[in-house]
Amino acid sequence: MQEKQLYKKLVLLALPIVIQNMVSAGLGMVDTMMLGSLGDGAIASVGLANQYFFSFSMIIVGMASGCSMFITQYFGKSDFQGIRSVIALAMRFIIIFCVPFMAVTLLKSEWVIGFFSDDQELIRLGSQYLRIIVWTIPIYAFTSMLASSLRSIHRTAAPMYASIIALLTNVVGNYILIFGKFGFPQLGIRGAAIATLLSRCVEVSILFAIVYGKKTVVAIGPKDFTSIPKGLAKRYFSACSHVILNDWLYSFASTIYMVAYAHLGKQVLASLNVAGSIQNLLFTVISGIAMASSILVGEQTGQSKTEESFWVGQRCLRFSIFIGVINAMLLFLISPIAPTWFGQEAATYNITVSIVRIYALVLVVRFVNYVLAGGVLRGGGDTQWVMIVELSTVWFIAVPFAFLGVYVLKWQITGVVCLVMIEEVVKCVFMLWRFYRRRWVNNVTI
Repeated sequence: MQEKQLYKKLVLLALPIVIQNMVSAGLGMVDTMMLGSLGDGAIASVGLANQYFFSFSMIIVGMASGCSMFITQYFGKSDFQGIRSVIALAMRFIIIFCVPFMAVTLLKSEWVIGFFSDDQELIRLGSQYLRIIVWTIPIYAFTSMLASSLRSIHRTAAPMYASIIALLTNVVGNYILIFGKFGFPQLGIRGAAIATLLSRCVEVSILFAIVYGKKTVVAIGPKDFTSIPKGLAKRYFSACSHVILNDWLYSFASTIYMVAYAHLGKQVLASLNVAGSIQNLLFTVISGIAMASSILVGEQTGQSKTEESFWVGQRCLRFSIFIGVINAMLLFLISPIAPTWFGQEAATYNITVSIVRIYALVLVVRFVNYVLAGGVLRGGGDTQWVMIVELSTVWFIAVPFAFLGVYVLKWQITGVVCLVMIEEVVKCVFMLWRFYRRRWVNNVTI
């Protein structure tokens, strides 16, 4: 493969994923923008509920990512039955996970929000939102698995179309249900949750129609659930346990941050939620590049081509740095403008601008980490190393520094965020060291 051909293939794979992820981030941003008219309490409570939802949804993302790692390597050597078997195995695990999580959330929603904050208004509003949004968990699980499977076989446009239609559904639903238009009741925060649930239903229905209507190689049937090879189950759980544990514990660390940040008040929580929404729009770019990198590296690894895997990974890394510089400059430039879209109060606006600028300064480093940890190394099957580095840095640097900044040093949120970002720099050093040692290529399908 020539270098120009690789970059063209990378862009063609990544672009629909970037658009899809940007649309998905838009779902959250639309909610936040419309809820901004209800005050900082509504934004902050939704932020807490979504943080809890995010920490558990990352288990699903981990299962889908681990499944994708196998699919890309099977696809590289045209083993289509292997693809269907690993999807069926992952679907089993997802069903087992969703039921108890939903039960706990429905029964203990006030306790969940109370874990983050003792503000009674936030607990009341957040629990209302959570009791509805929890029904999206199984739908989100199937959506993630179907979308990830389609991307792994180069069908990246289908999930994009489904997400765009879902976004339009969410926008219309928010407008009608939050503000009570066209004869519907004004439901406020509950309206936002119902609109999100409806949009998720639309998205998963479209993906099912594409997967089974087009008779793709990822269309599993009842026979696939009953004929999973024992050897595959062992290899899947061995490799994917690292991905699942890594994604869940890493996202749970973000949840722990919120316990510290909540101590600084509702304005800070609202600012972090808005700044995160702004950053995520640009972060969808590297997410798409990382997924495309994982696909391209995984195909070479599945054929046990070590040097080719490194060559592809090196070009993907260079491309991510180039895109990271452009996005960092863009994020810094829009930092005074973007927060105005959310109708924040003056004090909250100033905090948000400062946080967004900090995010811009470390964006290139975070892009490198994302494309290596979530793309190249994972595509090469090096899930254990990624897990060790990510969990070590986040739990021994980021989390302690968050509580140090808030409770011991008593710094403002901007100083605390700077402390937490040190973790990204340290992680980048370890990831680059591992990559250039070339010991990360591991064919998990053998």
